[in-house]
Parts: sequence; C-alpha cells; structure tokens
Amino acid sequence: MMFVERSWGIYKVLDIESENILKKIVLYSGKSIDLHCYKYKMWVVIEGDGNILHDGIEQKIRTGDVLTINADNKYTVIANTKLELIEVQLRENLPEDGK
Repeated sequence: MMFVERSWGIYKVLDIESENILKKIVLYSGKSIDLHCYKYKMWVVIEGDGNILHDGIEQKIRTGDVLTINADNKYTVIANTKLELIEVQLRENLPEDGK
C-alpha cells in the first residue's frame, strides 16, 4: 500500500487495477488540494465537510456526498473540517504513473 504525505494532507493507495486506482484521501482542516484536471474521477465523502470548486462553480460537500468529475473539468477541494474521501480514478491519466 502506497502512502503519500502532502502539505494539504495524506493519501493512501488502497487498490490498483488494470484500469483504475482506489485511494483514501485525508485533507486537513483549512487546507485545499491544488487545482487539477483529469479525464474522470469519482469521490465519496466519508467524513467531514468542505467545498468543491468544479469548473468555476462552488458547492458545499459533506459526509455521504458522491461527486463525479467529468472529462477535463478543473476542480479543487477545500476542507472546512478534516475531510476524508474515497477516490476512484481511471489509470490512463494518473500522475503517479509518470505520464
């Protein structure tokens, strides 16, 4: 299991399949991830609350929400409290793969 620490929090790779990767992401309260743009990603908020800025639209997120980031949309997540997410991402566009 790969564990990575960033200035905004941590993530753990839970599973790697041929076409996708499953991660647990923890954002520290008051932190945000850098603006990203991937082909497809889905998150389930498992704890906490925050905001997502998704293609210029900001919305509140909280425990139980399911979020889908579609092709080439820019997004960032801001944690109002400690925010835990489960992420599913297609492997064809992962920076961890060195592409």
